[in-house]
Amino acid sequence: GKNIVYCEDSRVVQAMASTIMRAAGCSNLHIFNNGAEAWDWIRTHGENQRIDAIVTDIEMPLMDGFHLSSKVRQDPKLRTTPIVLLSSLINADNERKGKSVGVNAQLVKTRIEELPNVIAGVLAA
Repeated sequence: GKNIVYCEDSRVVQAMASTIMRAAGCSNLHIFNNGAEAWDWIRTHGENQRIDAIVTDIEMPLMDGFHLSSKVRQDPKLRTTPIVLLSSLINADNERKGKSVGVNAQLVKTRIEELPNVIAGVLAA
C-alpha cells in the first residue's frame, strides 16, 4: 500500500522492476520515463498524496536521478522521503554523488531482484 515513485527510461527495466515491486506488495507505483515527469507529478500530487519512497535511475533524458534527488532534498515537505538509486552505473564516483544529493540507498540493476528488500530497508530506517 505504499506510494512509490519510480523513474526509469528503459521500458524493459521498467517492466522488470515494476513486476518485482508489485509481486512484493508495492501496489501503488507511479511510473515515469524521466526525472522531469516525476518531478512535475510530485509537485502536483505530493501535497495530496503521501510519497513513501522514490526509486530512480541515474541516467535519463530531461532530468537525471541526481538532479531529481537534489530537488526532492531541497523541498521542505519531501526532504525526508527515502530515495533509492537503481542504476547500471553504481561505482565509487556515483556513490559519492548519490550521497552528496542525499540518496538513502543505491542498487545496481544486475541485482534488481533485491529492490523490494532495499525499499523496505529505507522505509524502516
